[in-house]
Amino acid sequence: MHFIEIDLRLLAQSPLYIGTGHGFGGILDGTVVKDAYRVGDQLRPRVCLPGSTLKGRLRHYFQHARQLLPHLSRPHNERTCRQQLSAQCCAECRVFGSKLRQGQFRFPDAPLLPELTTLDGNALTVLQITQRTGTRLSRSRRVVKEKHLYTIEAATEVLAFKTTINGEMGLATLNTDALNAPEVVLMLLACRLMERIGGFKTVGLGKVKTTVEQVRVNGQASLNGQEDVDGRLRSLWVEGSENP
Repeated sequence: MHFIEIDLRLLAQSPLYIGTGHGFGGILDGTVVKDAYRVGDQLRPRVCLPGSTLKGRLRHYFQHARQLLPHLSRPHNERTCRQQLSAQCCAECRVFGSKLRQGQFRFPDAPLLPELTTLDGNALTVLQITQRTGTRLSRSRRVVKEKHLYTIEAATEVLAFKTTINGEMGLATLNTDALNAPEVVLMLLACRLMERIGGFKTVGLGKVKTTVEQVRVNGQASLNGQEDVDGRLRSLWVEGSENP
């Protein structure tokens, strides 16, 4: 088995809305997900990106990545993969799992960068959250819906988050170089492609810049920075173009 770790940094390019599904006393129609961090004896709220949200968006971009590098893995097919052994099913099922098997990668929450949490509590509260007010539209009638004014919380566009995706890959799925595994290559490309996350994307929310800071195989750094990752992806793109 090889243990793969991918360090990600996500920099907000616009306000982000990762909703809790709950409002606040008729004042806010939607609040954003937060975790807590300790300062002395106090717990303070901190905006975070849930691992489940990251997993869902990365799966979406993973599918796009497979279309760009189709020689690496066959298309996902639930019925076909259901009949295969774990090592023989498609790369998407191996990474993210399916109804019958657990995925080999784990997607922890992405908290704020540690340096942001050193700010004064009041300053961080102001820095983290903004409010957006809008109206819902009737697309069929092309007019504003009556009584559909809403106000939501949103994480501000100055925030940055960090997390480490990790997973164990069996030898049967790896070539000579662990970084040539279809699962790893397509995951790196999915991270490169991910530029939207969360809700209200149609009104300009949810833009992010995703950067791979480091890739480690069995604890040893194999790729350092997005430039190294892009070089690896370019070489595989050329290989795929020459051998469709």
